[in-house]
Amino acid sequence: MAEAKTIKSTKLDSIESKFPLIKGEELGKMRLCEFGVCADGVKRSCAKIEAKAGFHWTECMPASKGGPMPEGVTCCPKNHFGFLASGKMKIMMVETGEEQIISAGEAYYVPPKHDAIMLEDTVMLEFESTAAEYYGKLDNDAS
Repeated sequence: MAEAKTIKSTKLDSIESKFPLIKGEELGKMRLCEFGVCADGVKRSCAKIEAKAGFHWTECMPASKGGPMPEGVTCCPKNHFGFLASGKMKIMMVETGEEQIISAGEAYYVPPKHDAIMLEDTVMLEFESTAAEYYGKLDNDAS
């Protein structure tokens, strides 16, 4: 992608959703806008992720549960940096047992090796989203 040296904007809702089907069901939407390497030398992206209440990462995403993740991946391997526009989600760190509820209006950073459950329908806005880039490349036909 070419270096971005001009002002750019994109309507996130105009981008096709890349959220993988989970056991043949649509449990959310994920729209990723990649701006490429910008004038400051940093690769920039923004993602809008919507997930339905009840979505539970470790129950939906691992291959062992019929999800789209590669074999052996049992928790989210990516970090997340963003803003919860609406809803509520519970994050659980797999190795430490730390838990936190993130509510609408809060900015967040979540390191790799976590689990998540959506307590309400959620809308997340994430920046420099390696997670959205990663999940957007998963097989969208998983069932």
